[in-house]
Amino acid sequence: VQHMADVWCVLGATIIIVAFAIKLRISPLVVFITSTIYLAINLIAAFRYHIGKGLVENHAMIYMMLAAWFLYKAREGGMMRITLATIFGIFGYWTRQDHLGAIAGIAFLALEPVEGPTNGWRGYWDRFKLNWKVFAVYWGAGILSVLALCFRNWWLGGVFFPTSKAHTNIDFSTYDTFPDSIYTVLTGKFLPAFPGLPGYMVMLGVIVALLAMVWRPRALSNFPLGLSISILGLLAPYILLVTWGYPPRYTIHILPLAILSCGIILNSFFDSHKLRSKLND
Repeated sequence: VQHMADVWCVLGATIIIVAFAIKLRISPLVVFITSTIYLAINLIAAFRYHIGKGLVENHAMIYMMLAAWFLYKAREGGMMRITLATIFGIFGYWTRQDHLGAIAGIAFLALEPVEGPTNGWRGYWDRFKLNWKVFAVYWGAGILSVLALCFRNWWLGGVFFPTSKAHTNIDFSTYDTFPDSIYTVLTGKFLPAFPGLPGYMVMLGVIVALLAMVWRPRALSNFPLGLSISILGLLAPYILLVTWGYPPRYTIHILPLAILSCGIILNSFFDSHKLRSKLND
């Protein structure tokens, strides 16, 4: 069942990408292009070897995407959406603990405006003062989930820590991690191998998202800062964590966010060159 569910995780992520794109008022043509690219990467590139392999990457990814979607929908109100986002966020963390930064970062999607422009950081702070309860519930339950995992490890292994302190993926010296691990996450390759097309797509999406945090030209004026924070939170743990084996397993969870980021900038490019109406026709 776990192996077969990988297929549905990929298809589910595709649907969520489309749903996000529609909410962000992206052109139908760009929505089609971005969702097709995401499917093509998963079914043609090396990502296809992780479908049905028995690892948990695709499951952790879909939990993260479901939490992101329900947090984004929570802008419109509804405690049920916040509850579902919290449950999926906890599952996403328990499935892959190195996704903790992304799981925490997607909470900022709840601060995106329902209508109108993003308005940069000032608008986020104003909306945070109104919607802080979403963070209290989501982050509060997330902290409890970390403590619950630590308690479980203490109960069974005598160590109050999220994982084994001798875990092979933890290296606080950073000698064997940065920038190698970041490069592996972004490209799905080990240094010094050159990235393939999926790697270039991910890097483009990540660069655009990180630029949008500090630079807001017209093309990025409505870029969701919640998406930028999520991608930054996703990358942050890999400054200290080692990425062993099975590439591109560490790129699976960043791929849908990066593809969505590419779709936003592609849509802005079409708008700025007045191509949308012609291409839609």
